Amino acid sequence: MFYWDTSALVKQYITEQGTEAIQQWQAESAATSMIAFTEVHSAVMRRRRDGTLSESIARSILRAFRQDWSSYLKVPVHEGVITRGAALIERHKLRTLDAIHLASALGLREEVGEAVELIAADGDLLKAASAEGLVIYSIRP
Repeated sequence: MFYWDTSALVKQYITEQGTEAIQQWQAESAATSMIAFTEVHSAVMRRRRDGTLSESIARSILRAFRQDWSSYLKVPVHEGVITRGAALIERHKLRTLDAIHLASALGLREEVGEAVELIAADGDLLKAASAEGLVIYSIRP
C-alpha cells in the first residue's frame, strides 16, 4: 500500500517538478492522513493567491481533488497519531504536519499488517521514514 504525503499528493493535480515521477503509483491502492484534505486546499489556494494559478484552474483542481478524495484510505488523526508524531519529532528533524503524516503511515502499517510505502518530496520526512523502516519513494526535484 502506498501512503501519500501531501507534497506528493499535490503533484497529481498541479504540474510541477516531480509530477511525472508519480504517474507510476497513481493506480495503486493509496492512503493518506485526513490532514491532507486541508493541506491540498492550502497548497492550491496559496498558488492562486500568488498568481501561479488562475481562479478557474484552482477551482477545477479542487473539484477534481474532492472527487478523488473518496478513493483514498484516510488515516484519522487521533491522540495516538498526535503523541506518536511528537515522539517522532524528538527523534528526527520533522515539521509538525510531516510528523503527523509519518505517524499516520507507521500506524497504518501496524493496522493493516502489510508493507506501507511512503511517497513524498520532503527530504527530512523521507529520511525519517526510512529510519523508521518504511520503504520510501522520493519525488524530490
